[in-house]
Amino acid sequence: MNRKQCLHCGSVACVRNGFQEGHQVWKCKQCKKKFQANKTAPPLKEELFCLYVFNKQTLAEIGGEFRLRTKELQRFFDEVVLPKKKHTPRPVALCVDTTFFGSFGVVVFRDQMKKENLWWSFCAQEWTLYYERGKNELLKLGYTFTSVITDGLPGLPPVFSGIPFQYCHFHAKKNITKYLTKNPKTDAGLALLALMNSIHL
Repeated sequence: MNRKQCLHCGSVACVRNGFQEGHQVWKCKQCKKKFQANKTAPPLKEELFCLYVFNKQTLAEIGGEFRLRTKELQRFFDEVVLPKKKHTPRPVALCVDTTFFGSFGVVVFRDQMKKENLWWSFCAQEWTLYYERGKNELLKLGYTFTSVITDGLPGLPPVFSGIPFQYCHFHAKKNITKYLTKNPKTDAGLALLALMNSIHL
């Protein structure tokens, strides 16, 4: 007997369940889902997760492409086990920042020279305690910091006390423009603005 295998859970406990657009529809007794005999197997959860993270596709876009509900995709992603970060402790020129995605943010510590994220944490607000925690975690792992580049968040210089510290190019220019304006009137202001505009990374 040629038994049909479920495309969702792999079970062979499937029965015929009518036709749709001229194609045989099957129903799985195990997971209760329906599928067409001519459809290919859905991608692995890890493959869907990569589409979401690296291809920047929304849940709705992925669901529409693979005929999956948003709640089903969310459950898939909750079940994905990410590989543990492998560390190679070394001196690093550290770049730290927080990026917000709607109601939550992600604090990231990055080796800017090697383009490698070393530590990250979700947060509700950009508090200095997250930066303190990230610094201590990396120090425990054996990293040392040759320098730190960050945004203009007040309170960060004391967190990285004793380490060469500077604001990133973007925030430095933003702070200078805040006080100079884009059209300074004095000779000193014009000279400082020209100096700022001459800096390129």
